[in-house]
Amino acid sequence: MIKETNKKIKEGFVGQKMIVLSPNAINYLANNSITEGFQITAIGYYPKAAYHDRQRPAGSKEFILLYCVDGEGQVKVDHQIFNLLPNDFFVIPPFKNHHYRSSQNNPWSIYWVHFKGKVANALIEKFYLRRGLRKGAIAYSEKLLENFREAIDLLSDRFSQEVVEYSSLLIKNFVVHLVYTENHEVVYPEEDTVENAISYLKENLSNEVKIQDFAARFNLSVSRFSEIFKTKTGYSPIKYLILTRIQKACQLLHFTDLSVKEIAIKVGFEDQYYFSRMFKKLMGMPPTSYRKEYNK
Repeated sequence: MIKETNKKIKEGFVGQKMIVLSPNAINYLANNSITEGFQITAIGYYPKAAYHDRQRPAGSKEFILLYCVDGEGQVKVDHQIFNLLPNDFFVIPPFKNHHYRSSQNNPWSIYWVHFKGKVANALIEKFYLRRGLRKGAIAYSEKLLENFREAIDLLSDRFSQEVVEYSSLLIKNFVVHLVYTENHEVVYPEEDTVENAISYLKENLSNEVKIQDFAARFNLSVSRFSEIFKTKTGYSPIKYLILTRIQKACQLLHFTDLSVKEIAIKVGFEDQYYFSRMFKKLMGMPPTSYRKEYNK
């Protein structure tokens, strides 16, 4: 639990970086076809930010992303409290009453950015739809943070439109990574039914695969296994199997000289003509045309 404090720091935090874009810069981003869907309006980094405490009863006009890389802090949104630890992030929605503050005993180091736009709305909506209003977490990545640091450094001493544009794109990539990586965490096959099934499937593409056998492997009914599989992948097991086989066939057409018949057998189709029909249905052209098109 983070204790309340009335003490606020006035001179800032040692090593802090903060940039607030000018109205002209924000207007440029909003009317630029490259950045109109995603614009940053302010950005910064506060290391070991003891006494960092910000409250906005009426909220902000933009999304606010807080990404904690060290220490701890707390975010309160509409009476819900979220404790942020290293590698946690939180996106505060626009116009939401909020209050966030650092721990005094173990002050957080956070990267933060205000952003808005149609693409921004869609990205964060995707995150909220999957998980609701809550904190997210991803593994620490020095490479990922380089995007954030580069944007801050560029905006700190350069003011050209190109720099503003490039910096906004860097942060967009950062947010995309947070949203999609957090939604699709890497899991170990032996710990996850669907990942285990997918791993087995890929290793046995040329063999006959029955959904009943998959379900039995995990002590599930066919209907329950199919439900779990579709929830995780977006496809039924049969559809996913076909897509995987066709994807493998594409690779074999591109990188080998195997005949269409040989490839069909390798990816689990006994009937070459059925394979060709399925390939054309999914790829928009028959296997022979695909090979010619992509081997030019």
